[in-house]
Amino acid sequence: MAETTLEQVQHLVDTLNLGEQVRLLEYLTPRIAQAVLSEEAMPTAGEDAWDTFFRLGDEIAAEDAVEQDSLTRTLLQMRR
Repeated sequence: MAETTLEQVQHLVDTLNLGEQVRLLEYLTPRIAQAVLSEEAMPTAGEDAWDTFFRLGDEIAAEDAVEQDSLTRTLLQMRR
């Protein structure tokens, strides 16, 4: 997903119907909650909010199970 920009993802989300958007939120909510509630969500010395955001995103991506569909893979399949 490194080459996918936020703008591209937002465009893909805009193409989803309401039910699909709800499913997307259901998928993302536990991941976001886990990241926010973890102690790792706190910025380290010298780290700004964006650095923290990207670090947490990388950690979530690293935890993705290979056998599960990723958000990018799911969105690309929906476009077909």
